[in-house]
Amino acid sequence: MRIPNYLILLLIVLFSSCGNNPSDASEANNSDIGKSDNSVKEIAKSKPVDSTLHKVWTTFQKAISTNNFSQFKQLSLDSLNSCDTTLSTIKFIKNCYKDVFDSLLIRKISTPTEINQIDIEMELGYFTKSVLNKADYTGDVITLKQFQVIKEFTPDGAWTITFDFIKTKEGYRFFGCNSYGGPICCR
Repeated sequence: MRIPNYLILLLIVLFSSCGNNPSDASEANNSDIGKSDNSVKEIAKSKPVDSTLHKVWTTFQKAISTNNFSQFKQLSLDSLNSCDTTLSTIKFIKNCYKDVFDSLLIRKISTPTEINQIDIEMELGYFTKSVLNKADYTGDVITLKQFQVIKEFTPDGAWTITFDFIKTKEGYRFFGCNSYGGPICCR
């Protein structure tokens, strides 16, 4: 089969209009990737650090790693949310603490690169009246400060434990924890 000359000419014009050559196109793509990568880094650096939250998290880490139950209670609300179940802090310490804060998780919590902190907005209906009375919020949502730790990788994927803190009139307090991709946390 013979291709007419005008089709070959048309294809040459089309390809040449797409760019000078493939190496120029890849350089352009690489520079765009570099720019967006730098933008993400700049945004991450420009996100203000909540020094009060950082201090509470650091104190929480120390309390957990030393099994300082008194300090743990001071950093926590009177009742904790554990996998959508509400327990008194004393019952959580008695029945759940050792299961949740095992040696592997304590090691992960102590490594800053293993922790991801995000903000999660929750509607007021999610919270009990006692939490709403203590929480410091405006509007119709409360922002949970969540610390995520990948405890381990299972055949099904990452087993992530989350620790939620809520801003109260007395500062940040531990609100509860959840387990995703692994065994359900203590109830």
